[in-house]
Amino acid sequence: MAAQGNREAIKQMLEMEEAQGKRKRSYIYRGIKRRDDVFQALGYGLGATWGYIQHDMGNGLYFATSLKRALDYTRPGGCLLVVDWEEHGGCLSLKYLSGSEWDVFMKACICFGTENWSTPPNQYTDDFLIGPITKNYSQIMACNDPIPSGGGDFQICARTPAACSWMTKHLVAIFYV
Repeated sequence: MAAQGNREAIKQMLEMEEAQGKRKRSYIYRGIKRRDDVFQALGYGLGATWGYIQHDMGNGLYFATSLKRALDYTRPGGCLLVVDWEEHGGCLSLKYLSGSEWDVFMKACICFGTENWSTPPNQYTDDFLIGPITKNYSQIMACNDPIPSGGGDFQICARTPAACSWMTKHLVAIFYV
């Protein structure tokens, strides 16, 4: 129950700052299930997850534009990372995915390697991929089309070492849940 209280306190604090006009920056959020992962990130820098992992945009370090969405990924004993996204990745490259390009890429990343999908996803070379979050992951695994979550929830995936380093340098807060 204490973890739920921490989650609500974090959300209320950030919403209050925004309502009072104190939050002039654009923030993105990453929910982490285990504090141990944060301690390693602080020692070595944030890094992308690599390997056979069926995430929306494939391998990478994921952040959400929605605080609520990021808190959905935390657990008691986890953390919430806050990154200042005002500069939108600085001089690093960004790729915005939408429409049919988003549909095909999400489906390929999530389904690749299953009996339903044999074509690898497009190998974008951009530092950051940005697009809607899917709301029907389990249906996509069965090779159905992805559906964006709506409500303006976007994910930002840092896919290169330079992008992960940029995120580390712009980390402004860590909340323990």
